[in-house]
Amino acid sequence: MVAFIFLGNAFEESISRRLNVDYSVNETIINVNDPLVLSNGTIIATNHIGSSVSNQSVSVELLNFGCDVELNRTGLEVELSNVTEYYSGGVFVWKIQVRPERLDESPGNMVNITHEFGQVSEGYIQFCTRVSTWLGAIQVGFFEGSYKLKFDFSNNTFSLAGVSVDDNVVDTFVTDVDNPFTLDACQCADFVCITTPVNPIPIPQDSSLVICLTPSSAAGDSSVVEITNFNLRIVDSINGAVTYDPIEFGASSWSSNSVSLVEEDPNSNSIMITAPVVAEFFIEGVTQIDALGNALLEFVSGKQRVSTFNSYGLSFKLALREEEEPGCLERLFAFFF
Repeated sequence: MVAFIFLGNAFEESISRRLNVDYSVNETIINVNDPLVLSNGTIIATNHIGSSVSNQSVSVELLNFGCDVELNRTGLEVELSNVTEYYSGGVFVWKIQVRPERLDESPGNMVNITHEFGQVSEGYIQFCTRVSTWLGAIQVGFFEGSYKLKFDFSNNTFSLAGVSVDDNVVDTFVTDVDNPFTLDACQCADFVCITTPVNPIPIPQDSSLVICLTPSSAAGDSSVVEITNFNLRIVDSINGAVTYDPIEFGASSWSSNSVSLVEEDPNSNSIMITAPVVAEFFIEGVTQIDALGNALLEFVSGKQRVSTFNSYGLSFKLALREEEEPGCLERLFAFFF
């Protein structure tokens, strides 16, 4: 017979095992009083990066002043380059280099002339940069800054007369775990929760785990918050000896294996995952499993775009097998004796 067991502390322990994620990109910091900035247009920029970002998973792009058209990082009035290929201690350092010899031609349409006396004399350069963090091919967090660099060619020498930076905070991803979004997970059927998180129905052998994920927002209409990417890992709760990944993060959306199914509710923003509990858990005698994952939630309202990772977790007992009926030989013995 199947034993229904309240999980209690086991569920709380599974919550503590969730992976907190932080792919945030903090504001760009530059030292406008650096002599290199004023004399030859070399600007060293720094961004503090979230703790979940791995090496070589940070990039910087050059864009037009409106931050909506990507430009080449080299060959234009300004060029971008990494000071280091790797960030160290959660810090990403990169460089903006003004190219004075290209200002009169303005190949990137960044230059605005304010005074001209037979040749370029004074003006300003306008452009935008975007520092992004990545999870594989997924762009998770970013920070944009719009720059206005005043230059002066008086006396046949180049100098920057001033640097101003406007942070495009309205378009910045909020990517740490403290955010206005929540993600509810439950055991379900037809997109309807059938249990509470601390009292799930045990899973028998040759059956599937069915979980619904529903995002919500305390800061606005929950219906406009969508799950755009997520993963699911099923793991042995006690020893962690058996793990199984039926759903993984994809380049633009989730990627499920051939025996798992992800359905989207046409009437809400919920998704329903159906994933079989593979035989290895039962063969190895696993009695309890955790279903853990992270989901990328996105909210779009007007110009504001917010994206964040939220974690989820549920614990389940694996149902004990019922006692098998006597085999043929045992039935013969029972008949005669």
